[in-house]
Amino acid sequence: MARVDISPKNPINLSGYGFCLGAAEGCRLALDVHDPLYATAVAFADPQNGEVVVFVGFDGVGIFPFDADVIQARVQTRMYEEKGLYFQGERLIPVATHSHAGPDTTGLWGDMMDLDNIRDEEYINILREGIVDAAIQAIDDLGDVELVWTKTSLENRTNDCFNTDYDMYIIQGKRPDAETLFTMVRWAAHPTVYGSDNLAVSADWVGPFRKKIDEATGALSVYLQGPIGGVYPEERPDECGLEEEAFPDGYKYENPNDPGNMDAQRMKVTCTGYLIAQSVLDALDGELTPVADTGIEFNYKDFEFHAENGMFSMLLDIAPTLPLPPIKSGDPNSKIWEEVEWVKLGDLNFLTSPGESFPTFAKKGADILLEAGYTNPIVMGMSPNWIGYLLAKEHWELDKEVIDANKLDYNMGLSPGKYLDEAYTAAVQAMVDERAVNHGVFGHIFHVQAMVDERAQ
Repeated sequence: MARVDISPKNPINLSGYGFCLGAAEGCRLALDVHDPLYATAVAFADPQNGEVVVFVGFDGVGIFPFDADVIQARVQTRMYEEKGLYFQGERLIPVATHSHAGPDTTGLWGDMMDLDNIRDEEYINILREGIVDAAIQAIDDLGDVELVWTKTSLENRTNDCFNTDYDMYIIQGKRPDAETLFTMVRWAAHPTVYGSDNLAVSADWVGPFRKKIDEATGALSVYLQGPIGGVYPEERPDECGLEEEAFPDGYKYENPNDPGNMDAQRMKVTCTGYLIAQSVLDALDGELTPVADTGIEFNYKDFEFHAENGMFSMLLDIAPTLPLPPIKSGDPNSKIWEEVEWVKLGDLNFLTSPGESFPTFAKKGADILLEAGYTNPIVMGMSPNWIGYLLAKEHWELDKEVIDANKLDYNMGLSPGKYLDEAYTAAVQAMVDERAVNHGVFGHIFHVQAMVDERAQ
């Protein structure tokens, strides 16, 4: 387990709300940090087969596939150069929280007319190295641990007209002396309690959420975002009996046009985070189930599909240095590459989805695992990268009246299109089929037995 501060050091454009194309004065420039941004990593190792996998939850709106590839290549290089060990980079799985009060890590919320400064590359380096540092430190921290887990439910609100996902999965690691080592939580809700008028860097409700769990358990917590396509916290209380917010010493941006409003927003962010954290703590007070001692397995699958997004294509024409995938909506033969990871951790099965997956989209991947006999599928959104809203085929087939009523037109405008559904589910099915053929031996398996042997000495 490890945590690295990835807060920006200088003023930076924030992400998530609106666009300031060609008008730098319209960008949301944050002058300072209200609460720290973190990359928090949990590493899991199987001494029987040498498998090592690292989940890294990080505060940010998300990263394009290009940056995820750089991060995974970087950790592979550093592990070899610094430790003499081969660690396949895809086994580092970044999961963005998608805070709209975090830095613009994509360039979409900056002044795209300045082609040499699409985004703050100095900060991008802080982010990349922070994620890699956290992963390597977590690997260094590997040791004997007992894994227990539980599942509870916390309602959120969604404009997905087919399915919801209220499930909150909680995995806790304990040392042999019963000391809690970490708490890992997967739930689904946008960290967008702060509005577009906020101009201070923040993790949004995830910051207070972590703080409360860390203090209550005496150990670090990590939040892994779930299928957040159109999904937001149901309850966002204005007050919760506190005299001050979770980070009273942080930078306080005040909106000159709305005195007092930011104080109210900061308390609402705190109360929302604490409310969600209390659901975790209440569940931990109940019965916890040991994770099955059946080892760790990893697989991933590259796949390609035709991406359709006229706005992304237009932005690439205007600002070709944007690190977007090469989306050419008008060319049906043009395809982009994506990937999906599947981690089998005992009887828990983690599945990635590369963006703001709608619950219906995520459920398709989960159902494939369930139908093949794999228990407890846990679909993460925003991992290992972000390519927009991930809608299911059924959403694209809805009548316009239903689309308008559920406000899906916005989500569709920021989606890679209708062909992703079939390509993603085919990739998940292919992984399941390959495992069946190989009788449990995943493709791309490698060993870091030297690492495991070193721990045992």
